[in-house]
Amino acid sequence: MKQRRQIEASIDIRPASEADIPDLVWLRRTMWEAMGFDDPAQLEAADVAAAAYFARAIPAGEFHGWLAVTSAGEAVGAAVW
Repeated sequence: MKQRRQIEASIDIRPASEADIPDLVWLRRTMWEAMGFDDPAQLEAADVAAAAYFARAIPAGEFHGWLAVTSAGEAVGAAVW
């Protein structure tokens, strides 16, 4: 039988802010990559568009997202808008 290794981690769920834009963009990019999108130019264009959207929409109250963040500060899940 395979042993499972337990990892102790604290996860906090908190609202996304403008400071989280790089994490939100990274999480979106990893989502696209996991779905099989692999064109670097298209991924970069999507990153730029997402960053611009979040920069406008978060302070305007048009985007309401939440991040799951580890005790080490790593964003491991996100958002609905």
